[in-house]
Amino acid sequence: MANILLTGSAGAIGRRIGPELIQAGHAVRGYDLFPTEWAEDAVTADLTDREAMAEALLGIDTVIHLAANPFGKTPFADLLQPNYVGPRQLVELAAGQGTLRRLVLASTIQVYRGHKGLPHEQRAQHGGMEDVAPTNDYALSKVWLEHLGEWAAREYGWSVLAVRIGWFVRNDKEHAALAEATQAHGWYLSHGDTRRFFRAAVEADYAGFHVVNAVSNPPPGGANCSPQPASDTLGWTPKDRFEPGH
Repeated sequence: MANILLTGSAGAIGRRIGPELIQAGHAVRGYDLFPTEWAEDAVTADLTDREAMAEALLGIDTVIHLAANPFGKTPFADLLQPNYVGPRQLVELAAGQGTLRRLVLASTIQVYRGHKGLPHEQRAQHGGMEDVAPTNDYALSKVWLEHLGEWAAREYGWSVLAVRIGWFVRNDKEHAALAEATQAHGWYLSHGDTRRFFRAAVEADYAGFHVVNAVSNPPPGGANCSPQPASDTLGWTPKDRFEPGH
């Protein structure tokens, strides 16, 4: 079983996958700027707090890094600390402690947005780093994060997974917005598939660096974002599909 540090543990995704991992028998330590109510073992601190992060990494062999400023229209100055300095420092501190073996990084499907207008088969199918076309500073920070992961895999021999997370619907308003955006139904990621995906990200046998899409099943007639790279790497297959009326 893994000893996991989950950053962003109080967020919408973190508070759903943390309990899933604990139920599967893993030890999970939360880390968030806000209290992690579901976790008995948690650190409440800023991502860039060097002392708090060093302590949180003690005994950790797996990091799931979700924490970030997640807003697409955020100016670069507000992304610098949480989206660049924080993850870079996390990698540095983990390497110094020497116990880390696996790093799972939350990227975003927004890295593909500049491909608008291309046929589905030409976009987001392979999960490769050459396929990116970010259109805002947030997506650009995630492209940088993926490159940080690739470097860390080479430098430290870790297994590193860069996860381009789909449209994770948080509330009824977001569900309604996705229902109207029919061209985006192939970006959808259900809560159930999210929980199963991150369990596979921890438990599957893979080495080196991989980029995958975390999305649910595509709508009938095709997909604009393929789950196949994740299936190939993790043995994970999505079970759900977006249903506009539910």
